[in-house]
Amino acid sequence: MKKLLIAGVFGLSLVGCATTSGTVSEPMNTYQRIVDVPNVKQDMVYEGSRQWVAKNFKSANSVIQYQDKETGSVIGKGNMSYPCSFLRCSGGTSPVLQFTFQVDSKDNRARVSFSDLTIHTPSAVSPITGIRSPEMNEKVIKENDKTQTKAILDKVIDDLAQDIASPSVGSKDW
Repeated sequence: MKKLLIAGVFGLSLVGCATTSGTVSEPMNTYQRIVDVPNVKQDMVYEGSRQWVAKNFKSANSVIQYQDKETGSVIGKGNMSYPCSFLRCSGGTSPVLQFTFQVDSKDNRARVSFSDLTIHTPSAVSPITGIRSPEMNEKVIKENDKTQTKAILDKVIDDLAQDIASPSVGSKDW
């Protein structure tokens, strides 16, 4: 009976938090930005993009879904750590932002696009109540989630632009 009472109180507190955790609007399905990389030819922008994928994801071969040197496009699927919130980390699990990315190369610039944006939270058991929370895949809807997602993706894009501008792999000056 005591466990049932604790579970009920915990459940009601989650409902209260869920209804007040941010304003809801249209989902953020895509994000795109064009970055300038002065004095870098298309083939080097393309190669720099591939190197960036290899350095930032566990396996570039399993991340890259399509690549074409002629058009300068790299398309892949990836994920990155996402900041914890009470509901997303209550069971000790860490959420991730899942996405499909595309880098299109031209002389002196790259267009970086993200689509299929989803916040994935694995299933977990609360150490306090022993209650299992289900796995969740959420669209990026709340304004605070949109702000955090844009910040994460802007950092990713900035890192990509920096890696393209100063490549380390294959550099002859070492």
